[in-house]
Amino acid sequence: DNETCVAAILHLNKESAVYTHDEILSYLPNSGYAIENSQNLSQISDKSFYLSGEFEGKPQPWKMFFDIGNDQVVPVRFDFTFGTESVVLAFKQGKETIKMVATKTDTGYYVEVPVFNAFLTFTTEGENMNGEFHNLDKGENYIIPFHALKLRYDTVMPISEPENAPDFTEKWEVYFGEGEEKEIAIGMFDRMGDDLYGTFATETGDYRFLQGKVIGDRFTLSTFDGSHLFLFTGKITNDKITEGHFYSGSHYHTTWNGVKNDNVKLTNPDEMTSLKEGIEKIDFTFPNLNGDLISLSDSRFENKVVIIQILGSWCPNCMDETRYFNDLYSKYNADGLEIIGLAFERSSDFEKAKISLNKAIKDLNVPYTMLIAGTPKESANALPMITKIKSYPTSIIISKEGKVVKIHTGFYGPSTGSYYEEYTKEMDELMTQLLSK
Repeated sequence: DNETCVAAILHLNKESAVYTHDEILSYLPNSGYAIENSQNLSQISDKSFYLSGEFEGKPQPWKMFFDIGNDQVVPVRFDFTFGTESVVLAFKQGKETIKMVATKTDTGYYVEVPVFNAFLTFTTEGENMNGEFHNLDKGENYIIPFHALKLRYDTVMPISEPENAPDFTEKWEVYFGEGEEKEIAIGMFDRMGDDLYGTFATETGDYRFLQGKVIGDRFTLSTFDGSHLFLFTGKITNDKITEGHFYSGSHYHTTWNGVKNDNVKLTNPDEMTSLKEGIEKIDFTFPNLNGDLISLSDSRFENKVVIIQILGSWCPNCMDETRYFNDLYSKYNADGLEIIGLAFERSSDFEKAKISLNKAIKDLNVPYTMLIAGTPKESANALPMITKIKSYPTSIIISKEGKVVKIHTGFYGPSTGSYYEEYTKEMDELMTQLLSK
């Protein structure tokens, strides 16, 4: 009761001295079914067949492989709905599903990625797909080819627990890179059968929802969210992870390793950026999307608790924070909370920056004020009263009296589980406290 069937696999096996019969029924309630049957009557016949049927207009399980070079591909699961009225790709990583609608063109299909300045193009032939991913936030020539294929239903869910499966529980103290350049992170993983889920919390955010496979002592984790295109590989031996490699698209690669450490901690995100010595208040003036100049000192923000959100429309962690701030604004705006987003966009051209930011605002249904503050390289001049901005996003909490309560670096999103829950709980308590004064 109160449970939903996501898949069912039935395995029938009979064997005698003269006869063997092996049959597997795979059933996905939202997609279809498959029957694999093999029979062997000794010295008389040896027959087998594979039969599958899909539910018309229902999403089908596919897998996409992004070719990032150096003999590496980033595998990503998605459900493909090829209907008469719409064509939809629903990318699935852990608890997150990102739906993208495809539009028919003269040469195939075009998919505008939600939130980010990116798109996909592809063609299909039977149960195969070929295309390209264009990430315009990284440049007009940043193009990654991909191919995709439809999956058999019996490969979608693990049938049984692998023998001698490695233990990924507890926290992992992880280091990306080597020597003085290495950076600490916390790995958090969860295995179900040969499927692996998880993320990495860093000192500036997280790597969002990751999903992959465990094969023996080797494993992979990957994600595609329209901007991030990540691949992590590694080898697990008891309480150690070695031979780790991390690829970000086709432009970045580093090594990594880890050890189990349930007590590992990162730098307090409230202590990484601060007001400069002698500065007591923050003020600024930037244009909104209409070109109107908005200042923190405007009367509409007087005697209000204000959150300054430092972000970029190109930033996936900023997307997660914006979704949370949407809820926070809806909950507390009537009590006196205002939020001002200061967007530092890739383009220094106001009109181009406006297009990118406006897309994110519409796709995320942002209800609060958004201003264009410049490019990331201009952040120090835009906000000279604070020390270096170490991460996008960064948030500044200001009391009704105009005093800076705290500056929070980064954002731990829903993929981090307890870290996200702890942060949202603290923010609720802080908002209640500041708004009641």
